[in-house]
Amino acid sequence: MVMVSNSDYSKIPAGRDFNNLPADSGTGTTVGYLYDGLTEEDRFVQKVLREHYDKMYRENMSHSDPMAYVRSKYCDVTSPNFCSYMTADQRSIAYRTEKECCRQEENL
Repeated sequence: MVMVSNSDYSKIPAGRDFNNLPADSGTGTTVGYLYDGLTEEDRFVQKVLREHYDKMYRENMSHSDPMAYVRSKYCDVTSPNFCSYMTADQRSIAYRTEKECCRQEENL
């Protein structure tokens, strides 16, 4: 994996290792490769997250006011739905993600 160097972000993987590309990867592409930069572990994590948020989406949409339900789960410590077992960072990530899913539903 290629690492970004000469910056404060030196420990962040660049995501694409051009040394591992097939020799004919430039054929028929506009950027010169088809490599997506994802490992099997990355794909597994994506699958697990997609399944989890699909389930959460269905649960949220089963309530009369999905946004209020999402807010109560992650922001209202007095709510019986509050996810106290999660850290503040986990609740923040889940709140933003589920809120965006609700917004996309509203725009359909």
